[in-house]
Amino acid sequence: MNITKTKTPVKKTKIASGDIRKKVLSAKQLVSAEKQFNKKFNQSKHDYFTYHFGKKDLPLIHFMRSNEVNNPKNNREKSPDNIARLVRTLVAGKWYFETDDIKISNQGLLMNGQHTLDAINQFLNHAETDDNTTIEVGFKVGCRPEAMPYLDTQKRRSAHQTLKINNNGSENPLNRTQLAIVLAEAKRVVHGVAFPPSGANFVNPFEYEEVITENQELLNKVFADRVLSQDFPHKAIGYAIFNVAKHDEELAVQIMDEIAEFHNDPDSGTSATGKPLEHPLVELFRANRAMFLSGSKGNARNGYRSESFYPNAIDYLCDNYDVDAKIFPK
Repeated sequence: MNITKTKTPVKKTKIASGDIRKKVLSAKQLVSAEKQFNKKFNQSKHDYFTYHFGKKDLPLIHFMRSNEVNNPKNNREKSPDNIARLVRTLVAGKWYFETDDIKISNQGLLMNGQHTLDAINQFLNHAETDDNTTIEVGFKVGCRPEAMPYLDTQKRRSAHQTLKINNNGSENPLNRTQLAIVLAEAKRVVHGVAFPPSGANFVNPFEYEEVITENQELLNKVFADRVLSQDFPHKAIGYAIFNVAKHDEELAVQIMDEIAEFHNDPDSGTSATGKPLEHPLVELFRANRAMFLSGSKGNARNGYRSESFYPNAIDYLCDNYDVDAKIFPK
């Protein structure tokens, strides 16, 4: 994982601003850091190498994060959420230098990697980080400035492309309901909210994997091998029933059985939408969505999101089954 330590860090350690050692660098340290940067990283010709950052390199990291190297006109505005995500990766020992390289132009300016450097700075400054810890980072130096607009333009890899679940000894991709549940539960665990407002709420792959491992038996027993309608709201209903399952697995299986059996009944009738009639909970979702789309807010740019139905799904489950509303996270 390219992090060398003399001891394993506590996995759940959270690095808050109060835990970071505030050190004022001397003028001598700053001059030395600038010389070190110019000798190693400020190159006119293209080169690739990896560098092991340790606590001795904190002055160097400070200089690389400064406006002299990280020109704010060149890079995007920093995302605190992204920095926090990278810090959690480092604390958990899940750092892989192969995932990306920091690029430095042939003019000695940072082209990307500002979040990485900030995260490493926080991690190495943390009082509980062992003094002998090192973090390996890949660098491409001597890069042409013209390449800047083409950095980080690839589409982000979606979680469903890599996440798998073990079912009867076989590693299989998550189905749509399982995936929706894992994405929501991981955000709840990491950020405290399953369906946060739109914006950056980063979750690391290992954090998704931890949710799968912890809930593997439940995800398979309740949500595997289900044939559901194409418009089934996996986020809202799936996650609501998942929280029922954590308290009463048998009841959750019963509810999912009812929904699946209703969908597979050829004589269920026709819905008001003109589609085959579904379970009342699914029909309630359809009605709410139709009402929303018929109003002034219902347009192509502001559609009815599946998670918007989550509170309604909770109300339905509490009204129709022996379920306490307190079991549902926000």
